[in-house]
Amino acid sequence: MRLVHIGIMWFVVMPLMLSVRRRRGEPAVKDAFARLLTTNPIRVVTNIYMLSSAVSRRQRARAAQRLGEKRTAIAVNDLIEKLEDASLDVREQSTFALGTIGSAEAIDALIAKLDDPESDLAPQIARALRCSRNTRGVASLVRRLRDPDRETRSESARTLGEIGDRSAVPSLLAMLAESQDAKVVSSSSEALSRLGELAAIYEILPRMKATHNPVLKRSLAVAIGDLLGEPEGFYKVLAKEQQTRGSEVERMLKGLRRSIRTATRRKMVEQGETLQAKTRAVEALYDDGKFAGCFEIMFELVIGVAALRWGVEFGGNSKALVNELIWRDERFGIGVWCLDLMRQKWSSAAEPEVDEVDLLLGIYFLWCRAFPQGSRE
Repeated sequence: MRLVHIGIMWFVVMPLMLSVRRRRGEPAVKDAFARLLTTNPIRVVTNIYMLSSAVSRRQRARAAQRLGEKRTAIAVNDLIEKLEDASLDVREQSTFALGTIGSAEAIDALIAKLDDPESDLAPQIARALRCSRNTRGVASLVRRLRDPDRETRSESARTLGEIGDRSAVPSLLAMLAESQDAKVVSSSSEALSRLGELAAIYEILPRMKATHNPVLKRSLAVAIGDLLGEPEGFYKVLAKEQQTRGSEVERMLKGLRRSIRTATRRKMVEQGETLQAKTRAVEALYDDGKFAGCFEIMFELVIGVAALRWGVEFGGNSKALVNELIWRDERFGIGVWCLDLMRQKWSSAAEPEVDEVDLLLGIYFLWCRAFPQGSRE
């Protein structure tokens, strides 16, 4: 069988490849040939053949999928043609294959189709462009944020966040502020978080506080946590806490106490002991399920931390305090604004009750930002 493969490569595939004129975006013959040698050449040729010659939509879609999985760049032009196939399955699989291959010609074809108002592939194209993270598609994706279809808006927002081009920030902020759709709110918040847009917290946190949707609440909390802390940091905390209740709260508050002791070892010892006692009070209330009372104590904690780090005193005006702290440390100041908003009375019957997610986010902020260099284990 190996001899048959070699014979096909030298006497069938290689002459055909050499006779084909290279187009923009396609690999050089030697590169394509090398790729064929590392895979099963019969399967590659068969999939390209089936993509165009099969009469079954399932066979064509499967062929496109396999070409994408193998990143078969020599099939780009065949896949582009199938963006006009009569079967949606074939069109979708060809779209994803082009995104996975990611050559210049493949990306240009996807962008052109995304700009086509008659195309029914906009969500799939936005998802496919997420694979390549190519900035050439940013302008087209931004335009799609105004699409009437929620799936298109959501997928476009997620891809813009993944690409990482901050020119998309104003449009994403506008979409977040205007939308009432949970999926769009979640995807735009996640995108802005990936782009590091701290100002998005002013829109995300009130949404998180007001929602009755537990999935949306966790999604928005993760977006805020990524902005105040580290990417993926709060998601891991949330996941571990769901597995073993109290484990992450204990770990983070223990780390915070250690940092307070270090900061007050030579001076302000009494103040340090008071702050450590407050962390224990938060932990006890959490264990008892009395979440609402924790935020007042955590706000007192950040006031004490601000006094330790910068000598900032709280005169009773939380807005003035937040402005002062933002000037000194933007993330810390915005986190204090979050705690201030969260401690406000949740009195409306229409508002959801404060729960573990709210408290975890507050503790995570303190652990990350109170003493950035020393509180983490």
